[in-house]
Amino acid sequence: MVIRQIGMWTVIVVLLCGLGGCSGDDNATNSNGDGGGDTGSAEIGSAGGTVNITGKVSLEIPAGALTDTISFQITTDTGAFPLTGSLGVVSGIYNIEPSGTIFNTPAILTLDYNPALLGGAGESDIFIKNNHNGVISDLPTVVNQALNTASVEVNSLSSFGAVADTTAIVLDGIFAKLVVGRAITYMEGMVIRMDMMEASFDSSYAPCSP
Repeated sequence: MVIRQIGMWTVIVVLLCGLGGCSGDDNATNSNGDGGGDTGSAEIGSAGGTVNITGKVSLEIPAGALTDTISFQITTDTGAFPLTGSLGVVSGIYNIEPSGTIFNTPAILTLDYNPALLGGAGESDIFIKNNHNGVISDLPTVVNQALNTASVEVNSLSSFGAVADTTAIVLDGIFAKLVVGRAITYMEGMVIRMDMMEASFDSSYAPCSP
């Protein structure tokens, strides 16, 4: 605050520093490593920490997993994520850098998946794949259906995505078996033949469309 005497008037000049405006840094990352949007960054050292994109992906690095302080960044991978067969992606695809970083103890990677993308697959069928320089691997995955998340332990970094067999079809049909028989009756030299047909429901038979 600056006070100046000008003639009969006292002028008070108040200089206000707006929130976040004094540092000159408009791109600062908050403490949880979420940079907002489709990127996240954080510097993490031997004490451990988390880098994440809120509601999409997080990487929890435990204490002791790193020897040096490393600047981590998560970005949305807009390139192709090679899949075979009827597999489909049910989460975002994320590239975590520095690629190839090795952890002394595993970090926990968690991806949020979208149930609307599952098609006929069940949530328990979701698993995470990683793409490291074109080599695709399936990772042992823990699915939390209450939170719609899939998590894995990782020892190194690359691109990751949650996938499932999204073309699986659940059939609602009629289970039945058809029995056809013929009854033959002899009456005083006459032969009476009667054809019979019987349908019964049996769940052991393959479903057919109603």
